[in-house]
Amino acid sequence: MDAVHGVESLAGGDGRHHVSRTLGTALLISVGYIDLGKWVAAVDAGARFGYDLVLLVLFFNFSAVLNQYLSTCIGMVTGKNLAEISSQEYSQFICVGLGLQAGMSLFTSELTMILGIAVGYNLVFDVDDFITSIIFACVVINVLPYLLSPRDKRMAGTLNACIAGFTILCFVLGLLISQPEIPLHVNVMFPKLSGESAYSLMALMGANIMSHNFYVHSSIVQVQRAHVHTLGALFHDHLFSILFTFTGVFLVNYVLLSSAAAESSHNVIHTFHDAVELMNEVCESCLHSINPTLRITNMTFGVLMACLKKSLVYLDSCFLQIFTSSMAPLVLLAVLLFSSHIIALTSVIASHVVTEHFFGANLSLVAHHVLLKLLSMIPAIYSAKVAGSEGVYQLIILCPVIQAFTLPSSVIPVFRIASSSWIMGNYRVSLRVEILASLAFCLTLFINIIFAAEILFGDSDWTNSLKGNTETPVLIPHTVLILMSCASIAFALFLAVTPLKSSSREAETQELSVHSQREAPDEIQRS
Repeated sequence: MDAVHGVESLAGGDGRHHVSRTLGTALLISVGYIDLGKWVAAVDAGARFGYDLVLLVLFFNFSAVLNQYLSTCIGMVTGKNLAEISSQEYSQFICVGLGLQAGMSLFTSELTMILGIAVGYNLVFDVDDFITSIIFACVVINVLPYLLSPRDKRMAGTLNACIAGFTILCFVLGLLISQPEIPLHVNVMFPKLSGESAYSLMALMGANIMSHNFYVHSSIVQVQRAHVHTLGALFHDHLFSILFTFTGVFLVNYVLLSSAAAESSHNVIHTFHDAVELMNEVCESCLHSINPTLRITNMTFGVLMACLKKSLVYLDSCFLQIFTSSMAPLVLLAVLLFSSHIIALTSVIASHVVTEHFFGANLSLVAHHVLLKLLSMIPAIYSAKVAGSEGVYQLIILCPVIQAFTLPSSVIPVFRIASSSWIMGNYRVSLRVEILASLAFCLTLFINIIFAAEILFGDSDWTNSLKGNTETPVLIPHTVLILMSCASIAFALFLAVTPLKSSSREAETQELSVHSQREAPDEIQRS
């Protein structure tokens, strides 16, 4: 896996340009947040709740920026990744819990990526065979890292950074150009939290904040301390790069959510099936504007693919003037595969770091790469075989919900370590940043509690769907989701009251310092 080492060499300063060490790593991380599978959550939320959740999406984006920034600071100051420090600061029980949650986040991210490519394959080749498209996605994703990995580490890192930048450019500019009717400024309402919106909130939060990326970012940048004399300047560069790339991520989510909200203003959305029907209607109009002769038999995912395809066609018309060419679908598939390639590289880094430091298993990078894809194939093929396209759609929505389960307990080590003077020294975060990190934790925990209360005692449409009281296929039993939700909240609360091991040494050091300061005047008076 020379591509993985190329990513590490890019962050370590082997690149020719200083900006490649900050912007390049931020681009690699941010690609995982605009995967096609993540778009379903934004469209579904916009179709069902309009602009009510836009402000919360912005808060989620800020939380992701803050946690990614703190992760980079930890890696650069300590020269260790987040998993390595956590294994030294917490007990074995907590480390296993953190490792399981990071693995769950990794698994669902891989699953979402594979399903997204399968949907794109079906649209590009005008087929309705998810089994074949899932196998195609898994095979191609396993081969791409070897095809796009020059032997030279510096060249491999630069190439992957360019691929990530091209992918984000296509997604962001494509959506902005193809949706000129959506204004950049709308009357955003104050968030209306309710049991009915809890499911969409969890999906949006899991799609905008991914816990395993904290370990990736800290691992990539941990080698940078040896190449710079002043970390403060590099902190600012990383903050700018993260803000720059995640602004693009927010624009993608905003345009998708706004497009669905604008369309839903002309329709009444009462149930989940109403939202699906709305997306089907939007898709038909979008696809007809691209190609009046195109017919899609399965329209469940249509609005997402229509937006993406329309975006790429408009982007091609601006730069290549080939929007009527047959190359447009191939460009669409190429961008999807490029994004999956970058996500696969970062997933391998996260899997290697987590298994090594939390579980003590030292597998090869190739083993991590293949195992992740094989494990993701099983539920993907199962959902497609048992429930068809509707099952695939439900699984894509459910994956970010599961990722949201892991967030409350995953952000605690980040701000605990970043605010520790024993670990960070003079580079510990300020009190204001610590307060912001605590608020981000409270936001993730509060939304998880709302979801748990609704799934236990509520009677909303999505709760009845998960219980099997509707025609919607049930992929994960209702009891399993209850246990996962309650266990994640309990683990987060336990972790919140568990201090770092170094905090006791820090307290002893402060006590000795105060004691020595008190003894110094007494000795002066005696002399």
